[in-house]
Formats: sequence, structure tokens, C-alpha cells
Amino acid sequence: MGPGACPFYAAAPRTDGFESDLPSDSGKPAEPLALLHKLLPAFARPAHTHVTMHGDFELDNLRFSNEGVAIFDFDETGYGTAASDVARATRALHGEEGADLQPTLYGEFLNGYRSEREFTEEEEASVEAYLLDHSARRALDSSILDEGHRPSDPLWQRELHDEILAANHWHRGKVVAAIRELGHDPAPFEPRTY
Repeated sequence: MGPGACPFYAAAPRTDGFESDLPSDSGKPAEPLALLHKLLPAFARPAHTHVTMHGDFELDNLRFSNEGVAIFDFDETGYGTAASDVARATRALHGEEGADLQPTLYGEFLNGYRSEREFTEEEEASVEAYLLDHSARRALDSSILDEGHRPSDPLWQRELHDEILAANHWHRGKVVAAIRELGHDPAPFEPRTY
């Protein structure tokens, strides 16, 4: 993208998952995320390298042509840890929403990432925690369900609403299982209306 993108990156919001940066319009979603972060050791080490992240780097947001690759859909771009960047970019390779696990492709992604910047073993070890953080944020996000639930809404919008609802349910199940495995009450991640 080059030097022209520098002002854009400088203005990117922080999305590194630490308590001071938790999104909270009403104050309520931040509470369960803060609880999750206290339970996961990866969030106790904020010394990880911070980078500008695309936030939604996946094949659906890439276009390939003879001129090269175009990357778009920057609405989730932010500034956060490199481990969060890798987690968000590789979530499908880790089996998100029932996708097949792709350890070989994940290894190749890491090789490419490391060819551009340092990514330590400690950062790599915290990728799973950031995947769980992503799932927790999806499980708690009801704002994206404002449209598409009325019978009068266009079919595509109702279908998208149902897909998002199913995805959020998958993410909630992942988080609830992880919280239980850690020996804690998953009630803060149970469905609720804000």
C-alpha cells in the first residue's frame, strides 16, 4: 500500500483486546471480555508487538488479477497485537464455524508473515487466546442483527441475518466450552439482549 496509507494506519483504532480498549457502547459487553482476558494468560503479557491489522483478511476480501492482488473491506482495520492480526487472518484455518483445520496452510501463512516481520514463538503461542477473544466478541455482538429479521426485509438480508445468527451461536458455544474447561461460570456469555 505504501507511504500514502500511513495517515490511514495512524488513525486506525486500537483493537488489541486489552481491558482499556474493549468496545463498550453500553458498558455491558466489556464486562464478559474483561473476565475472559483475566482467565487467559496470553492477555497478562501486553509486551507483544503491535501492528496495523486488516481485521478481516480472508479470501472473500481479496481479488486477484494479472495486475496483482486487491485487498478491500477495511471496516475492521485497527491497531493491535501481531498475535491478534495472525489470529484474525487465519481463523478459518483454525476451524472457525466448522471449517476444516488447515495446519499446513497455517504454517505457510506463518512463514510468509515472518518473512515480512518478526513473530516470536510467544506471540504464536497466544494466537489461540486471540481466536477465543474474536469468538467472544462475535458471541456478544448483537448490533449486526438489527436488520434482516422482519418478514418484509429482502430475502438476501433475511438469509444474511440467519447466517450471522448461526455464526454467533457457533462462537458463543466455543467460548462457553472454553470458559467451562477453565473451571469458570460461562453465564456472562449466555444469550442476552443489550
